[in-house]
Amino acid sequence: MKFKKLSMHNWIPYKGVNEIKFSTDPNKHITFIRGRNKGGKTAIMRAIRWVLYGNTGDSTDFQTPESLLNAHARDEKDYFLKVALEVTKDNKEILITRSLKSKNLKNLELKETFNIQENGSSVTGNLDKYILEFLAEEISDFFIFDGEKLDNFQNLTKPSSKSGTTIKNQIERVIRTPFLRSAASDISSIKADLNKRLGNDTTDERLKSMYKERSEIDEYKNSFEGQRDELASERAKFEEQAGKLQSDIDAFEDSAEIISQRNTHEAKLNEQKKKLDIYKNAIAEQSDDYWKAILASIIKKDKKKFSAKKSQIEADVEQQVKNSMYQKSIDTNSCQFYEEPLTKENKQKIKNLIEKSSYDNANSMSDLLTLNRMRVFDGFDSKVKSFNDSMKGFETVQEEIIRSENKIYNLNQSLEGVDDQSLQAILKKKKGVDEEISKITNSLEDIDAVLNGPNEKNQQFSKDGILSQLASMDKVIEKIEKGLPQNTRNKKLKALTQSIEKALKDTVETLSLEMRKSVETLANDMDEQLAKEDHLNFEITDNFGLKVLDDFGNESTDSAAGFQMIALSFFYGLKESTGLKGPLIIDTPFARVDLINRDSILSALPKMSEQCVLIVHSGEIAPDSDLETLIANDIGSHYEIDKQSKHLSQLIKQ
Repeated sequence: MKFKKLSMHNWIPYKGVNEIKFSTDPNKHITFIRGRNKGGKTAIMRAIRWVLYGNTGDSTDFQTPESLLNAHARDEKDYFLKVALEVTKDNKEILITRSLKSKNLKNLELKETFNIQENGSSVTGNLDKYILEFLAEEISDFFIFDGEKLDNFQNLTKPSSKSGTTIKNQIERVIRTPFLRSAASDISSIKADLNKRLGNDTTDERLKSMYKERSEIDEYKNSFEGQRDELASERAKFEEQAGKLQSDIDAFEDSAEIISQRNTHEAKLNEQKKKLDIYKNAIAEQSDDYWKAILASIIKKDKKKFSAKKSQIEADVEQQVKNSMYQKSIDTNSCQFYEEPLTKENKQKIKNLIEKSSYDNANSMSDLLTLNRMRVFDGFDSKVKSFNDSMKGFETVQEEIIRSENKIYNLNQSLEGVDDQSLQAILKKKKGVDEEISKITNSLEDIDAVLNGPNEKNQQFSKDGILSQLASMDKVIEKIEKGLPQNTRNKKLKALTQSIEKALKDTVETLSLEMRKSVETLANDMDEQLAKEDHLNFEITDNFGLKVLDDFGNESTDSAAGFQMIALSFFYGLKESTGLKGPLIIDTPFARVDLINRDSILSALPKMSEQCVLIVHSGEIAPDSDLETLIANDIGSHYEIDKQSKHLSQLIKQ
């Protein structure tokens, strides 16, 4: 299948007729379309989706016919809109046309017309079924791909229950098992109604109680599944908003990065100012005792000298006191130590002790007094270092503040002419949307744990999950029923529903496992072409997680760049596994790709399909750049989008 031509008449930004003739040359199979951000690139993708499926693929925007009509055409009262897609498939020329025309010019009630021609003849019957077989909407993302969603694939390499669920859902889309799952869900509902009837009909109280409990848990299961579906839908809307906001951010080109840097420096500046205040307060407190600290520093050497002979000074003072008491004993002829009269012999002994003692009588008391005064300043000498450290820290932070203020000033100069407030508002909104996505994702993981286990938070249900709990209860019920009489019709009906339910479940699981291996093989082959010598094998695990392995089979932590390659390869594996040979139409292919990997990916993209349509903005592939030169020989059709105003763009063939 190849797309030949897309014609848009009064479609969103394209007033009048604008056409794209896709290259069908096998030797020059790239159709290259380039335009500014918000200039009409995504409108082309929306046109293809709308003509095929009657919707643009958006969950919030472009939900009404009026929103699809070009604003300038509406002002000129031209209320006709049409998109036509010419396709060749299986040697058939197919023309798919969808249009809107007002049947009431006053109220602008737009009536939709949809028709398909095959080799010039109108196709009759169920046209939606025709499109389903032509290119089912559920797998269209693998052919009409928004490069900004590459993050969704890249995140699959991160271990989480969301990743496993997402991969399994993607694979089920490839084999279209939602139809089988829908049938299984219907059978499950029939089974639930039958269990209620069996519970009401039985006279066995134990069995009746089991059926009642099972019915209650089944209702919880349905409630959780309903919440899961609602949250998944809500997350899809937020993810769409996040994509649009990111596109708005990208429209500011380098300004978003500059503002991000400035915000970082402003946050750093605030922290530096807080530090400066801390140093100011510390210096103010330390200044009160600074004179003591200075004196302590000055007398530090003398104190050290006196402290070294402290024992000698104290011994001399003690000896001086003793000698004084000895002398008084001689003078009074009475011993001052024992309070008794001195004999002539003892008096001579005391005189001998006085003569033998040696001390500096003049200085010892003075030295001791000086040493005691010095002790007043004990500990203050260390405060000189604290004060000096505070002053040094104060000066360092002051220098950092000046540097940060200079960086912020230079960044602001770089933003001259940019609507800073608008971009700041978008960045803030994007952050809020990302936070909502994270909250919903956490809630979905909690619900998945309750349904499938392991369930650690909600103690009301089994740790292995509600589904496992119901399966266990069914075994107990079946065991009890074997020993009881049972209505033959109900017994057969129950056996039939169980048999059909098991067959459907086994079919889904078998197909999923087979397709898992197919996707894994194809994806690894493509990653080898993308990454070359840096190629790492990866496998889809039994639980549908994505595991990256090195040459020895050990789990590897690859770089962000490597994960981008793996994500793109995984997407290719999904596309090829559909078995449908069709074009690859990719919008903003390098929105989330590092500059260093663009050469490899741009070389590989054309190999992903026999027909490749690249819709890029000038920031991704600039005119006359090395990247454009890289694919120049493969480009068979080239268009530039001329954005003339907010609501008016024109396709110009090169």
